Amino acid sequence: VAIEEFPDGRVLVADKQFYASRQLDAALLVVLGIPSADQTGFDLIVSVKARAEGVSGVAGRLLRGRIEKEMTAGLMTYLNWIRDSMKL
Repeated sequence: VAIEEFPDGRVLVADKQFYASRQLDAALLVVLGIPSADQTGFDLIVSVKARAEGVSGVAGRLLRGRIEKEMTAGLMTYLNWIRDSMKL
């Protein structure tokens, strides 16, 4: 995990392989937190890139929905953790 805080209050977080399973080879999560104008909250811009070379063909099409559901749940858990850890 790499975290960079900028003088203007923005925070950049990069996390490699935040979720791994039999179906997922590698992943990268990049999050940019931008404080609101009144400094009472922040907006998050999130980008996720994942590679799943082992999921192809008929099996890949069948598993795709399950993988997307698990990825979404994992991402929500991660974002909630970020939110909770930034509370003062």
